Amino acid sequence: MPLPKPPAQRAAMVSPADFEVKAARTGRKPKARPAVEAPAALSTATSLDAAAGNGEVQTRPAPATTEVPLLPPPEPKARKPRRPTGDERPRLFVLDTNVLMHDPMSLFRFDEHDVYVPMITLEELDNHKRGMSEVARNARQVSRELDALATDTFALDAKAGITLDKTGHREATGKLFFQTQLIDVQLPIGLPQGKADNQILGVVQSLREQYAGKRDVVLVSKDINMRI
Repeated sequence: MPLPKPPAQRAAMVSPADFEVKAARTGRKPKARPAVEAPAALSTATSLDAAAGNGEVQTRPAPATTEVPLLPPPEPKARKPRRPTGDERPRLFVLDTNVLMHDPMSLFRFDEHDVYVPMITLEELDNHKRGMSEVARNARQVSRELDALATDTFALDAKAGITLDKTGHREATGKLFFQTQLIDVQLPIGLPQGKADNQILGVVQSLREQYAGKRDVVLVSKDINMRI
């Protein structure tokens, strides 16, 4: 809208007619919008057959995209059980109670070697299975594992040993032995006979005498003084 005419003299008033001036219509044409090129990812593209000159429209399909299949995550490789070599004989590991209470699955971590559980170890597990502590839960877990291994076994021959892979732990190819008879061992003078650690040491000494020259008997314990 144009502005009204300015006054010819100072302090002159602008007439109301000057405010009613309407803007004249101009004959301007609207600006043409620039053409937008079609994206290259359209499903089809058209092209005129200029050589034939017949104005026929031909369509060509867009290049097909190659879908890359998603590969499943690699499965963890199962640990193969280690077999003894020709010059290596399976050992007999005697487990202390603290080993089982620290790791309930330690029964199945000795590969092809055998495991021996003294009677005093079972008694200590029974004394520690009550409560809500981690030690009590581990003691109960060990008792369940031993019960699953011993099921329907003593009816056959308990002295021959129980296969450790019976409950699905295929990495353990050895056997489990329980103390099924009383062992009378004379400990060195000065060691109390009624202490649990000394009784386990006595079992280890008796087994070494029994398997002398046939196999190695090894004590496994987390008690540093007991190992010394």
